[in-house]
Amino acid sequence: MMDRCPRAVCLGPAWLDGYAFRWRGVADLDIAPDDYALGVLWELNDGDLAALDWYEGFPRKYFRQRVIAKTSLREYVSWAYMMVNQGEESAPKDEYRTALFEGYTENAISTEQMELGFKRLNL
Repeated sequence: MMDRCPRAVCLGPAWLDGYAFRWRGVADLDIAPDDYALGVLWELNDGDLAALDWYEGFPRKYFRQRVIAKTSLREYVSWAYMMVNQGEESAPKDEYRTALFEGYTENAISTEQMELGFKRLNL
């Protein structure tokens, strides 16, 4: 994130109620009323948000969904990126997978949702 958005401020671990983590070659979210997705919450200025939009392929590859991100301290009205074409689940490339696992570990976030995604893919 710091390479893409140098002025971003990491607010730490967060979760989204009503969403589920999915592998679709990259990380994605599904609406799932009885589930939750874990991740890292970042505070971005307008310039960093524009840079992240470009990196994520907004609005062609991903759209931004308004969500309530929760931390242990409070709730934030936030943006989450979700794939426009939510097709079948598929495994990510090893480099991407490693980067996500490292990010979760560095932020003391459980990797269980990612591991469950690999089990669904029989990996």
